[in-house]
Amino acid sequence: MFSTLLQDIPAEFITFYESGAIKRIFPRNGRISAYWSEQEELKLLEPLQFSFYFGTFTAKIIAIHFFESGRVYSITLAPQEQIMVWTPGGTIPVRVGIALTEEGLLKSVEPGPKAIVRTPIGNVLAFDTECTGIHGDINSLCFEGDCVKSVKSLSVFTVQTAQKKISVEPYQYVSPLNDRIVLKASTNVFFEDNKVIFKRKDRVLSFSIKNNKFDVAG
Repeated sequence: MFSTLLQDIPAEFITFYESGAIKRIFPRNGRISAYWSEQEELKLLEPLQFSFYFGTFTAKIIAIHFFESGRVYSITLAPQEQIMVWTPGGTIPVRVGIALTEEGLLKSVEPGPKAIVRTPIGNVLAFDTECTGIHGDINSLCFEGDCVKSVKSLSVFTVQTAQKKISVEPYQYVSPLNDRIVLKASTNVFFEDNKVIFKRKDRVLSFSIKNNKFDVAG
């Protein structure tokens, strides 16, 4: 067990800042091989309980990343783990991990399946189809204070401007591994200065939230 500002954490591997402060703690330092699977390694992980202002949860984790100050930077969940977290966009299922600011505020989370998030233009289906799932340092649903700053979504957005109606759907493309499979890429949605910005792989669209009407499906 190693003592941190958060709590005592079991550890098999630790990395440090040059100052000597703990940077990352890994409860297990396992090795996956042809003779030892991820599932077998995960069975050895013990669930840990955490308590934050946005929720108390128990889960198996891969690592905890700390700021040099000792405060939590991020928690990376073990594969297949899912927790419920209160966010500025509502309480949602979270996979992969969570990230915090040094002040302890929720900075970002990786939404799990069927996560509905409240935004300035309505409730959206938050899910990143291209999430790598490597760590919880950077996630697709981001916050700024008590507001949703950006989200990757599979929803279909319809924007009614003064002149016309515009539809923004997830970008579809042929799988590079199998040309018979069509994949969907989540739309990046950003909120800033009373504007919403939709960023797809092929185009970027920006609209005033105040001067247009929005309908969200899916």
